[in-house]
Amino acid sequence: MLWGGAALRSLATARLHFLPGGGASRPGAIVPPPLRIVLQALETHFHFSTAQNKVPTIDFIVGVYQRAMNVLGASSQFFVDDTTSQEALNGTPAHVPFGKGKVNFTPAFRERTKTGQGFGDKCRAAMVLHEPVHIVDHPAASNADNHIHEGSSEYASKPARNQIHNAHSYACFAQHCFFGSDTRFGIGKPDQ
Repeated sequence: MLWGGAALRSLATARLHFLPGGGASRPGAIVPPPLRIVLQALETHFHFSTAQNKVPTIDFIVGVYQRAMNVLGASSQFFVDDTTSQEALNGTPAHVPFGKGKVNFTPAFRERTKTGQGFGDKCRAAMVLHEPVHIVDHPAASNADNHIHEGSSEYASKPARNQIHNAHSYACFAQHCFFGSDTRFGIGKPDQ
């Protein structure tokens, strides 16, 4: 919830910046650190320079975050303990069955042990923020052309029209805004 809140506050700052007369049209203007961080995060995770309409794109991203935060706030209605699905048997820690509107957490979604089993707190938090995006932006967030892992070389090359539907982008952007840098805590960093 903290990361999502940081993302929403940062997006409000960016939205003001891109409104007519808000600052984006003033060349050479000094960019304060909070704005600089959100602009970097927008470009890194949503490839914002490829968005044709800046404010509507921000509004779309805000809407996805708001709906995802609503899912988190009502987790008892949306989170499922999954021990029997094929994904659970495969060791997938969390998943959203296509079109079911529920986040399934399996036994693999456990706290990291000294023997290297499970996932660290930041990695698990990234998964918790990532998965609701598949519910609130269905079916686009589950489309293979949009769902690109943050560790993939494709992550840096997809345009905004794809990245605004990428659940990985939402988790990573929120972390970037919260920590002030590109951390990418997710399944690729299980010890974090």
